[in-house]
Amino acid sequence: MFFVAAISFVAITWSTIAYQDRRLSAFEEALPSRLQEFSLDSLSRFDDGEPISLTESSWVQSPQYPITLVFWAPWSGESIEVLRQEALSYRSVLIALAVKDSKENVQNVLDNIDSERPSRSMISYDGTPLYQAWELPGVPTVIHLESSTKGVFVVGTRRDSVAFTLPVAFSL
Repeated sequence: MFFVAAISFVAITWSTIAYQDRRLSAFEEALPSRLQEFSLDSLSRFDDGEPISLTESSWVQSPQYPITLVFWAPWSGESIEVLRQEALSYRSVLIALAVKDSKENVQNVLDNIDSERPSRSMISYDGTPLYQAWELPGVPTVIHLESSTKGVFVVGTRRDSVAFTLPVAFSL
């Protein structure tokens, strides 16, 4: 009985790790084409629920690099900390894409982070549709675009970042 349980445990562990690796590889392969299709116009903002293009925001002159996209979830302490670090870094335009939670929970986290930042450098959208369509391997996922054709992404905080190059310049 113990032998069967041990083999089952090993098989489940191995298949879970292999599944996560396949999801990460698939995301890495698909990211350049998905970024080419990226549009904020189809997403809802958290402050008023209306779709607003990043280029319509008074504090952004598009394209302005670097641009950082952060997929995060209010139920994940790791996600909140990554979002807070990116919001306080002042190194880029930050697009916060919350996933899979109520508007109230998302807004509470955003209000706490807003109180820590002296200047506005972040806009927040409901990222759930992108999270599902892009089949992200987890949260937090940070995509940092250094220029219109080069960037890095990292899933979680215990993985290395992966560099990527876009065949066509990124535009919002």
